[in-house]
Amino acid sequence: WPTSFALVMRVPTFIDISVTGLVYLRKGYSALDPVVRNQIQAAFDDYFSLINVDGTVNERVNFGYYYGTDAADDAKVLPLSDLQNILRDCAPIQRLGVSEANFTVSAYADNNTGSYTTRLAPGSHADIPIFKHEFPRFRSFSLTRMLLRR
Repeated sequence: WPTSFALVMRVPTFIDISVTGLVYLRKGYSALDPVVRNQIQAAFDDYFSLINVDGTVNERVNFGYYYGTDAADDAKVLPLSDLQNILRDCAPIQRLGVSEANFTVSAYADNNTGSYTTRLAPGSHADIPIFKHEFPRFRSFSLTRMLLRR
């Protein structure tokens, strides 16, 4: 017997992620230098991009279905440590603040109806839950910058 199926196209629910962090800049960088902000923005854009610079698929970010190994219907997580590493690995950044309050995230589910559902309230220091049909999307960052004096 012939097999039939129906293809249904769905708009994904995006999980909009914002980051706030306290950073210490390397010697030679200024908190007012736009290069600092541009490099950080580029690093987050690179992580959350669908396609890598070389044209291959970016496997670092995906639908929630592909995160973790929990049961199929449970929320998977985008690790908070991944977001910390993105920021820490930027050339101008020497280190992040050590307190949990020095690196926080917020996450909102964009329901494609003009409304948002809070997933993680601003000031959260936790992994970001992502359900199987949801896709993480970087929204913004704000930094409290400090220069190390030597």
